[in-house]
Amino acid sequence: MTAGGAERSGRPGHYGAPLSVDEVARAQGVQPKTVDDLVCDEVFETDEELAEFLKFVRDQRNANLV
Repeated sequence: MTAGGAERSGRPGHYGAPLSVDEVARAQGVQPKTVDDLVCDEVFETDEELAEFLKFVRDQRNANLV
């Protein structure tokens, strides 16, 4: 390692250049996920709850455009 810390130590938590997200994921043994892995049925009990949530998200996004 150089005095300026320009070299990577290759280990999270050590001085040097920061690791990329991919490097940290590999170091932690994180496996890639697909969208299908994230699907969860019955998050919303009714279609109305889903519609209310989607309206909330849309309103929040639009509020940041003003």
